[in-house]
Parts: sequence; structure tokens; C-alpha cells
Amino acid sequence: MKNERIKRYTNEIRTKNFIIRKISNPNNCKNRVDGLIPGGDRSNSYVWAMAETKKYIYIGSNRNLLLNSINLFITNDTLANVITKLVFRGDVPTDVDDNAARIFRYNKSTKKIELVYKSETDSDGIVYETGYRSAITFKASNEDSESVYMGGFGPKYARILKFKDNFVIGIDNPEVVFFDESGFASIRSMEIYNNKLYFGMMIIDSDLVIMESENPSKDNWNVVANLNSFQNIPNVDQLSTGFGGIFDLIDYNGYLYSIIGSGSKPLEESGFLVFKGNPIETINEYDSNFDWNWQIIVGPGAKYEAGLGIPYHAVATPFKYTACDGNEYVYVGTFSNIIYAIQRMTQFDFSYLYESFKTPTTLYRFDENDNWDLVIGTPNDSQSFETALGNYKAGFVSKCSNIDYSSNQYIWRMSNYNDKLFLGTFDSSTLYDYLIPKNIPCPLNNFKEILKFLLNYLIQLKIINSSKAYNIIDLFKNYTNLSNTPDKISLVYACSHSNEMKPSEYLEEHINNLTINAHLNLLSYFNAFLPDDLSTEITELISDINFVNCGNYLNKNVLSALDMISKKFPYDTINDDEKYLELIYENLSYYFGDGTVDAIRNAIDKCNNNKENLILLISKIKNYLNSDKIARQIYYIKEIRKMLDNSLSGFDFFVSNDGLNFSRITRNGFNDKFNYGLRTFISSNDGLYIGTANPFYGGQLWKLTEI
Repeated sequence: MKNERIKRYTNEIRTKNFIIRKISNPNNCKNRVDGLIPGGDRSNSYVWAMAETKKYIYIGSNRNLLLNSINLFITNDTLANVITKLVFRGDVPTDVDDNAARIFRYNKSTKKIELVYKSETDSDGIVYETGYRSAITFKASNEDSESVYMGGFGPKYARILKFKDNFVIGIDNPEVVFFDESGFASIRSMEIYNNKLYFGMMIIDSDLVIMESENPSKDNWNVVANLNSFQNIPNVDQLSTGFGGIFDLIDYNGYLYSIIGSGSKPLEESGFLVFKGNPIETINEYDSNFDWNWQIIVGPGAKYEAGLGIPYHAVATPFKYTACDGNEYVYVGTFSNIIYAIQRMTQFDFSYLYESFKTPTTLYRFDENDNWDLVIGTPNDSQSFETALGNYKAGFVSKCSNIDYSSNQYIWRMSNYNDKLFLGTFDSSTLYDYLIPKNIPCPLNNFKEILKFLLNYLIQLKIINSSKAYNIIDLFKNYTNLSNTPDKISLVYACSHSNEMKPSEYLEEHINNLTINAHLNLLSYFNAFLPDDLSTEITELISDINFVNCGNYLNKNVLSALDMISKKFPYDTINDDEKYLELIYENLSYYFGDGTVDAIRNAIDKCNNNKENLILLISKIKNYLNSDKIARQIYYIKEIRKMLDNSLSGFDFFVSNDGLNFSRITRNGFNDKFNYGLRTFISSNDGLYIGTANPFYGGQLWKLTEI
């Protein structure tokens, strides 16, 4: 089923076998606002979930996903907005304060998209949902028709909303059939099993659960699994929200299979997990008291290692399909943890991202006996698969190619339409192109070249400007000359030479902390490149300097008192530095108290030590930036940049007739690099509905029909 060369249209793609038409805002193409709603709203980032009724395709979106993700790393909202605007050069919206997620529906008869529901806010002004991540059509046992259930995701609440078949926009309100207020929980998986609706939820820093109901309502859910059911293996901390917890569920061969993400676990413990469960009459060792038996299929101690031997594959998504041999399999596409990769990048560690490119998305399948095969992938020593059954290497790289990397980081979703298996990818090259330095000089053989490269990286990310970069270069160039600045502060010298200069005048001339503070503020820009111990030294030294400056330890009153003490007690009456210093402090105590004098003594000691500490700290930072560790990271950056420059941005879209061999329909996001992911499918009688992930100019809805 090899497709002929694609003919390009503004809102339509034709191949030998398919026509794919843009449904949402069809006249708005690349770099034009979409976001589903007629007229466009680019803050509706993804077509995150879809479900079908007789008349409609219901669509759950999320709100300004990239900016909200950046807010996880930068808690200052204003700063996050500024950085997002500068780094993404206007390609990510930052001018919308409305974080309330929307639910839309497409009317298959009128061909129109309309807004069904906008998330409400609670009494504190907190929005209930910033996104709707899961959707399913289900008929409760006590009802005559199906309803659409949408799983919500928000900063404080997790809810499931029910839209009945006859839901009237503007008149009806969705029924809240599940409500959790434990804080930042995530519902991302729904499935029907044994005529009941199941969903999985992770409760941050606490638990994860799978719940069931045959008649969903707020008080009608049973827990069938929690963290104990899965041997306490999963991670449930806040950083695991996107790639941890119950990631997906699927009904297969009489069991409910659960795919669990490893989230932010250390690399040696990472890799997705698979369990299968079913109800039982008696409790055995796997149960937590829910009368379910859960068996581990992929993970520690199981037949297959976590992540099938690839720890970078943090989660996976399943789909059932009957292959050419007549057997039904569960196909499983893998995901790399891009949130964790970006988090590591903020610490100037590009190793995870590099390895993610070298171990891109892979497609497996397993049968009713839980035997797994590698379909699309590159067999390696860490796996138990010697061959791949399909016609592509990992990341959908041609088997004839020498390339051993791909920017295809996910197989995001799959669908069966007209007995063909369709799948779409997430292509990370559009995202990382903003974050990885360009025009990298080669080679980088000395400290001056390395420093210039690092500063250019900070400039690209808009963290510093060129002026500050020059100041930092001068600081490293001349740091050894800092020792030539004025001598240490000495109260003895100041008071014993009062006949030459008043103590107050001498001290004002020799206090030079503001210069040291400026140097430290420059060094703090390197925190992202430094190990924790050096970052801590910068922070502590800044704290010391701030103590000296803000404590105002030598104020006008103290300086006037020193002028008076020097006249009242000439040095030649003592002729001993230690005794003279104690005399000075004793008299200051008389005027200002012992506590103030202790603070003055401590501040002067800090001030005198700071210059030496600053010189030593700069030397340590210079040595580290010139170390093999930094050289290794620069190597990763250069290699990632080569991979990005050789990648074609935008999701890939594939089809297979047999479940083994795939043909590419498109590899550039429907001619739009900002469509970096193919997120959702609905296989309907009138075509295959396709939802894109586009956090730049808004998610889009397309439809494929077969010629």
C-alpha cells in the first residue's frame, strides 16, 4: 500500500488511498490560529480526548499547555510569561489569563464545531479543570442510551463529567459523577470492562487507584486497586503527573490491563510497568482487600523488565487490533518522558534527552498468553527481542538507513478504521528546536571558547543579555586581580591613624561589598551549569554579602562613635592591637549594647573573608566549566542539534494492512510543523477523525476518508 507522492493543498491532503480534510477552521493553516472554536483560540492547545455519540464527536481540550508546564518549573507567573514569550518568540500564547478548559463537539450533520462547556471555578476562584484528558462513551446499566464521560485535570480537583445523549447546550449542565479534591490529581485513563466503567487516577504524593461503577455517580464507585495492589512500585510524586500513575487501561482476554508510568523515578528504576487484573472470589497475596487479583507482566521480577529493557520508555499506550494472522493482539506504543528531559536540561544535563533520541518510540504487541513481540524497533542487548517483525527501526527510521536516532518520541494513539491499523507520533523536534543552541562553534578547545558557548546559550534562552555576557567574561579574565582591591577592614588601623584620616572616612572608603555583590550576581547566572555544592557556595556567599549590606552594621551613629573613641583613647596609650580592639568594642557596647557589637564583629569578619572566598569560588567555577563533565554535556548538545537539523518537524502518520508493515501517510504534521503530535482518533462510519496537539497555534480537527 505504497502511497504516491503527496499532493499539497491548503486544507486538504490527498494520497493514492486517502483524502484528509481539515475540519476546524479549514481556512487557517500553518502559523494561523486554530484551537477548534470557529474564529480560533490558540490557547486550546490539544485535542486531548474524543468520544462519539450518534450525532456528535465530543472533544476535550487543554488550556495553554506549554505555558502552564513552564509554570511548574518557574513559580513566578510573570517571569514564566516573559521567558515563554522570549524563548518561543511569540509562537506560544502568553497574553491569555483564562485557564478554564473547554469541551467542544462536532455536529456530523451540520459540519459545525460548537462550545459545549467551559470549566467553572470554585468559590476561591480556582478553575476546576485546565484540561480534559480522557473521554469515553458508556451506557450505564440503569439507562437506555449512552452518555459521554470526560475525565478532568486541574490544579486542585479531579472530576468526571457526564454529558447525556440529549444534552442541550445553554440549557443543560453536565452531571459531576466523580469529584476528588485531594489536590493536583490526574485522571487520564478510562475503559469499559465487564459492562462497568473503569478509570485510573493518581493522587499526588499519596496513592493511585483504579475505580469501577456500572452506574456512575458521585457516591457509586468501588476501588479495585491502589498502590498496594501494585507492590508499591509506581511513583506518585508531583513530577510524575504527566508520566506516572495509571497511564492507560485496556480490556483484553478477560482481564483489565493497567499500564503504569515510572514517572520521575531514578533512571535505574524507570520504564513502564504492566499489570493485569480480574475479580476473584477469594483474596490472595496480590490483593489489598478489593477482591481482585493483580499480576505483574512487565516490571521488576516479571517475565519482562520494566520498559522492556529501555528505561527511557517511561510509559506506553495500548490498542487492540486483529493482525493478518487472524489473531487479536494488544499493540503497545512507547513514550519518552519529555517533562523529565526538560527538567534535566534546566540543570544543564542533556544526557537524558540525548538517550531519548537514540532510543525513540517503539511498537510492541502481546498475545493472550502475554507473550510480547517487537514490531517496530531496533533490537539491542538490553532487550529479549532478537528481531523486529515490522518494516521500520525504532522511531520509524528506515531499516536501510544508517541513522540510529529519531525525534519521534511517542506513538501517541492508534485506531482501527476499515480494518487498517492507524497510528500517529509525537515529534519533539519542533519543541526542542527552541531549547537547543544553534550555530555551535567547533571545536571548543579552551576555556575561553567554552565560556563563550555557555554565555551564548544563556543569551539564546533570554536569561542574560550581551552586556552581562561581556561583564562575565571580564570577571573570569580578571578575577585574580580582585586581590589588589583595598585591604581588609580594620577598626584598629582606622582608630590608630585618626590623625591622618577620621575612622569614619577610612571605613567608608574601604567598604567595597557592592562590587563583590555585583560579581556574585553575575556568577549566579551559572547555577544551571553547576553542581549543587558550587551553587550552594554562591547562594551562601550572596547571603553573607547581603547580611553585610543590609545589616547596615557601620551606620552613621557607629562611625561617629568610632571618631570619638579614637580621640578619647589614643592607640599609643595601649600599644597592643588585640587589647586596643577589645577597648573599641567595649566602648561601642556602652553606646549600642552587646548584641549590636557582636553583629558588627561578625559582619566585619564576613566582609574580610568574602573577597578571598569570592576569588576561590571563581577559580572553582572556572575549573568545573573546563572539566570533562561540561565537555560531555556540550558533546550531547552538539549531537542533539545535528539530530534536530536532520529531522522533519511535525508528527508522523502511519497505516498498516497487516499489523506488521507500515506505510507513512505524512511526516510533517499535515504540512504544519506546529502540529507536533497526533493526539486522538475516533473511527466512525463516515471517516477517521483525527485530533492534533498544537500548543503553539491551537489544536486541530481533521478527518480521513478512504478513496
